[in-house]
Amino acid sequence: MCFRFAKTRSGAAETQTCFYSRRSQKVINRFCQRMTGVESMEQNSHKSKGGRPPKKVKRNAQLMVRLSETERFLIESKAKDAGLRPSTWLRQTARKARVVARLSVEEAGFVRMLAGLANNLNQLLRFTNMQGLLYETKKAAQLLSDIDQLLKRLTNDDR
Repeated sequence: MCFRFAKTRSGAAETQTCFYSRRSQKVINRFCQRMTGVESMEQNSHKSKGGRPPKKVKRNAQLMVRLSETERFLIESKAKDAGLRPSTWLRQTARKARVVARLSVEEAGFVRMLAGLANNLNQLLRFTNMQGLLYETKKAAQLLSDIDQLLKRLTNDDR
């Protein structure tokens, strides 16, 4: 059904008069053709539309990361060395990356205890040095350096 004509009656005969512009008539004609051609379009729906085929993996999620200039330069240079774009390089490294867990609550408690012991030992070392007890000073200095090495090894992020 199309509503592009206005019906008028003049005497006994009925006539149809178009009251749209020429451009509007073209638009209305196309619309009417589509409305009448719906059945034919449904029959041809299996036909390929053409164009680019759909991607296998659709990436529609974004992750915004703030970087310093040196971090950005480092990522871009490594991606360039690998012959990849930075986004592709980051995706691949994220898949291959090995996550190292931080210290557990128990290990963190041990580190705090060890740091406290090192602090107490440092105070004893200062006291023995003031009193002139050379042997105890050397022994305490050795223990203090051992504790410092343990703390450095435990708190190292590059484990």
